[in-house]
Amino acid sequence: MVRLRATLAIIGLALWGSMQAFAGPQLQTSQTTAADAQIVSAAQLEALAGEYTGTAEPDVPLSFYVQDGKLFVESEHNVPEEFKAISALEFGFPNSQKSFRFTLDASGKGIRVVQSTDTGDVYRRTGPPVHHVFHDYRRTEVMEAGGHCGATATPHPAHTLWRGRH
Repeated sequence: MVRLRATLAIIGLALWGSMQAFAGPQLQTSQTTAADAQIVSAAQLEALAGEYTGTAEPDVPLSFYVQDGKLFVESEHNVPEEFKAISALEFGFPNSQKSFRFTLDASGKGIRVVQSTDTGDVYRRTGPPVHHVFHDYRRTEVMEAGGHCGATATPHPAHTLWRGRH
């Protein structure tokens, strides 16, 4: 009876130890990721800045740049939007499942970025960031000569396609 209890105790300790070893690295990884997200320096962000051209839409590159210590993305079709750090190399939009993961070259500079929702579309760095001009357009009703009412539809920068199309 004593041998049985001792054997069960040894087996229990062995199982408990293996579970701790298995769970330990996962816990450290999640803590490291959270710490990385909070401590992404301006120099690390600047290393990611640039224009990246995708394979699916090569005519519409994405431009990533740093402003006020934060990483932004824009394209000629999408107004600038701030990224939130998920880790030192992965960024996403608030209230969205979509994220972008960067790959660095040997010198620590961004060379590639991939969207989480379309991993087959790889964006490669093609140059420095490009800033686009977005005008503040509004829809207005116009009374035309002859009593006809017309509308001019003009885009407003509040329209962002990041969460829908890209």
